[in-house]
Amino acid sequence: MESSPPFFLVATFFCLMSCVSKSDYDQLKAQNERLAVELNECKYGAELLYQKSIEYLQSNDFEHAKAYFDTLLLRHSQSKTDTAVSSLGLRIQNALDLEKKKIADELKKAQEMELQIKQAEERRIAKAVSVMEKKHDDFKQLTWYKGREIAHYWDPLYVEIQLYFSVLDKESQAKNLRLCISSSATERQYASSYEFLIDGTVYDYTPVSIDYDEGREKSDQPVDRQLYMIITTILNGKSIRMRINGDRGHVDGEMYKDRIKGLTEVLDAYKALGGTLDFNY
Repeated sequence: MESSPPFFLVATFFCLMSCVSKSDYDQLKAQNERLAVELNECKYGAELLYQKSIEYLQSNDFEHAKAYFDTLLLRHSQSKTDTAVSSLGLRIQNALDLEKKKIADELKKAQEMELQIKQAEERRIAKAVSVMEKKHDDFKQLTWYKGREIAHYWDPLYVEIQLYFSVLDKESQAKNLRLCISSSATERQYASSYEFLIDGTVYDYTPVSIDYDEGREKSDQPVDRQLYMIITTILNGKSIRMRINGDRGHVDGEMYKDRIKGLTEVLDAYKALGGTLDFNY
């Protein structure tokens, strides 16, 4: 689109047209048109557009280089036959093609990497199911899946922590994810709650009940949102300590990373068998 003459030129033209002769008027009009052409040339001149295209090309801004080059061809069609202009057009197009190929290659590489990670995760989760201990309940028509027990020896306690879940025969979907914590000692501790010190932060867990049976104090509760948060924090923690609170005081002990792998395996198996972790309680 051609630029309109600057306002001051138009204003001058109309102010003087009523008080100048015909020859002066024609001269002023010619000057006004010449200035408009010069201003337009300053903005859309062939040399300017050509140089701008080169500048953006050299700075790797290929989109702007192409925009200025297209404007050059549109406003100065005779430049299409110029060898230098044609060469510049090829350089810009080649640069654009290379950039698009680079972006496409990077996207493909990212997609392949994402697929490899997904497939590795699927293999890891599928493997977790194979190491589960399974026990079928004919009366309830379900199968219990248990992972390896996580045993800790803290004088005077022997502590076991275990995740497990069930799969109904008619549904084939994992449900009822539960956490069992049991401890045994020569004397009852009258445990009432647990605390986990994970990387400097304390997390409290008070089960609905802790039962005593044959020398063992055991809590066995369904995993809710709060408990799941504690479990995942344990799995991701670096330094993990546990405290068992009871009527006779408390007992502290360290949870070793190499011994909590079983919790991860159960969660993986639970997910692989369709278990949901969207807790509504």
